[in-house]
Amino acid sequence: MPHLLIVTQCCKAKVEQELFPHVARSVLEGLDERHRSLLLEGRRRLAGTIYGGREVSALSMYSGHQYRVLDKQLVLEGFLEGRADMLIVSAGYGLVHAFEKVRLYEASMKKYGRLWMRAGLDRVLANYVENTGPDLVYGFFSRTGGYLDVFAGASRLAGSREIRLVTAEGCRGVGNVMRSLGYAINMLLSEGRVPKGYRACRLVDNRLK
Repeated sequence: MPHLLIVTQCCKAKVEQELFPHVARSVLEGLDERHRSLLLEGRRRLAGTIYGGREVSALSMYSGHQYRVLDKQLVLEGFLEGRADMLIVSAGYGLVHAFEKVRLYEASMKKYGRLWMRAGLDRVLANYVENTGPDLVYGFFSRTGGYLDVFAGASRLAGSREIRLVTAEGCRGVGNVMRSLGYAINMLLSEGRVPKGYRACRLVDNRLK
């Protein structure tokens, strides 16, 4: 499998439980000074949405439908072996690494998506892609909430790398959409492929670039 970057979205459900106490990586480590400043300025503007008292890795904190299906151990193994990297588009933090230490927050992309796009979050993601050099970038997103705008914008800016987008269609309810995306990530990490579907959902894998 080529070196892979997975990008997906955050969720509302969160817990203050650390699953990976000995692993830490910040998205800031993959950005140049200019784009690091853009992200930090956006975070500063949304600092009032953060209320958690304990820092835990983002992958540990998110606990919604997608993250309950997602095999987080597979994400860890791929990261430690240098096969796969994972970023999460976050309404409160903008963009976080799966193993970045963050706190609980109350924010939604529906409310703050335009703020993040004005802050250049798509450019921040594109910069991370260019600086870290994955062979393949895969985005897993619902078609609602504004997260996809960030990924689509970044795909237009991020050089000549292969960039693919997976969405779910024909699902009954948002929960099934997100569960199907979690399952698709598992299959990509474990078997190197995106499945055609999950339960009642059809998974659509399109090349953006």
